[in-house]
Amino acid sequence: MTEIRRIKTGEWAALRDLRLRALEREPQAFCATRAEEARLTRSIWEERCRMGAESERTATFVVAEGKHLLGMTVVKREEERAEIYAVYLAEEARGRGLASGMLELALAFAAGLPVWLEANAALLPAERLYARCGFRLDGTVRKFPDGRVMRGWVRHVPRV
Repeated sequence: MTEIRRIKTGEWAALRDLRLRALEREPQAFCATRAEEARLTRSIWEERCRMGAESERTATFVVAEGKHLLGMTVVKREEERAEIYAVYLAEEARGRGLASGMLELALAFAAGLPVWLEANAALLPAERLYARCGFRLDGTVRKFPDGRVMRGWVRHVPRV
């Protein structure tokens, strides 16, 4: 059974494996590199997982099939806005609404704050996903030395 849920504290190894897979298969989508993340220690991965599972300010949402993780996104609440990053869904899980489901959970966690994210302008499927989920371009652009252009997106979520 496939489920979308918050990560569990003990899933650090599965989280690490998924993140490294994402960075290997779609490096253009992220600011970090696989080499950088592969050097992180077990204790750093455990802390990332614990924060994603338990923090009141940061949450990691995953797509899981049993113990196997197929997707992830991280949302961090700040004072004036929330930020979504590390969005990834394995190719074999795409086209089933799972990425939208992860984003819905992240938006709910944002608790009414405006939500900001950044996407590579060359990744049109990602940009279409964000537009379908109610995000709009905010005019910010970051250019990287390797030629990537990241564009900012924002969604204003009504306070409940």
